[in-house]
Amino acid sequence: MQGREPERNRAGLILGCLAMLVVVASVIGTLAATGRFTSHVARGSKPDILTGMIRIDTIRSARLYCPSSPSFSPDGSRFMVLGTGIPCTDPAAELPGTDKHELGIFDVRTGHADRVIDLDAFFQLGTIQDCASTQVHALEFTSLGWSPDGDHVGILYAAFDYAGYGALSLDDLLCSGLLLLSVDSGTAVPITGDAGFFDATSGTYTGYPIWNLTSLTQSAANLVTPSLYYGWTVDGRPESISPLTGQPLTQLPARAGPGYPVGNPSGDSAYTIWQPGIVAGPEVFGGGSTAPTDDALFVTEFPAWIPSGQYATMLVAGVQLAPAGGQTQLDLAPTPTSPTAVPLVLLPPEFTQVPARDPALAAVQQQVGAAGWAMIAWNEEGTLLASIGCTSGSGSQIDLRETSNGALIDSISLGLPSSDPGCSIFNFNQDLGDYPSTNLSMQWSPDGSHILFSDQTASTVTIWRVVSPAHA
Repeated sequence: MQGREPERNRAGLILGCLAMLVVVASVIGTLAATGRFTSHVARGSKPDILTGMIRIDTIRSARLYCPSSPSFSPDGSRFMVLGTGIPCTDPAAELPGTDKHELGIFDVRTGHADRVIDLDAFFQLGTIQDCASTQVHALEFTSLGWSPDGDHVGILYAAFDYAGYGALSLDDLLCSGLLLLSVDSGTAVPITGDAGFFDATSGTYTGYPIWNLTSLTQSAANLVTPSLYYGWTVDGRPESISPLTGQPLTQLPARAGPGYPVGNPSGDSAYTIWQPGIVAGPEVFGGGSTAPTDDALFVTEFPAWIPSGQYATMLVAGVQLAPAGGQTQLDLAPTPTSPTAVPLVLLPPEFTQVPARDPALAAVQQQVGAAGWAMIAWNEEGTLLASIGCTSGSGSQIDLRETSNGALIDSISLGLPSSDPGCSIFNFNQDLGDYPSTNLSMQWSPDGSHILFSDQTASTVTIWRVVSPAHA
């Protein structure tokens, strides 16, 4: 009997371990099924910088397809996306009607939808007096983001009397402008005027209006002088603090360099050009026949709000990135009509050659090569740079680099199916004159604790928690 006691103890220990493994496997399986568990192996020396993934199926959670134009609230607790009530590949997605165009507001911590607002209802109920609901046959929207106090969001709109599926023109435009929408009440007030809908397809950027959200008026189109650093005048106009003259720079001003934050244009009194945008190789905008020693480009389009919240606008900016490794400039003239061009990207009227902001940007510049492009976004402090390759077949992962040295500190799969084009395409209907709307969109939370990316094809929004490299 005494000889059997150790055997029973060993058997009990083995059974206990097996039971614990079953419980752990069950918990992991549950988390994976709900999209709250993922595993990855970092390519850098500091793994698990991106962790705690939540993947939100916006169809199941909010009956919202094609999420686009994501934007974090100023406190980072919520985010908004625009979407449709039917798949965006369905031609009927262009037509107005109940639940055809929606705004969803979600909780960052839980991923739950707090509110879904039917944007078409504002036209059907006569909120937009310049647009009779019986005449509106197509609607397009894009986001101007949150007001600095988090109480409102701005939505640019364009309404058309055209019911077909060909190219839209100014003759089809009934009205356009800005909807100032209350997040809590779901009500909106319009500011009618030019909303820049046709700027992308014309390739001629002449500036967006400045909207006065107190008097509900707008200025004429405002073309801000190209700059590396922007601010606001006392009378509520964006101004160039560090203007570019077209002459190449060999060194960045300190405030636009790696030692300073990139800034938040939706609430800071001053901010840099280094906002979420695209790095494109020289052949992307140059017609596909230029040598790879031509300059790459950085281009960005972003909303800007004065800290008081009274004024808001949209800015388009860009620079040529100085060639690396002794390459020489061949004076490439960018044009959005190139057969290899990134579709529907607004370009500023002129470019100045400047050094890359930091080693991380230089690394992405080298990675895209002559004919590729990538989506990039810095955290507000400017210490980390996230990027997603957009050349067909390359947009399968998000890379995270330290800006101080360009080191790749994490790389995680986006989990895209083979049918998902990633960010290699923009709008699904390329013949439509549309607001630029890439299939993927990427944003940092204001405090840098989360990265979000939306996927129109998959109708998902994915959020990662970002652990400081110092604590990884």
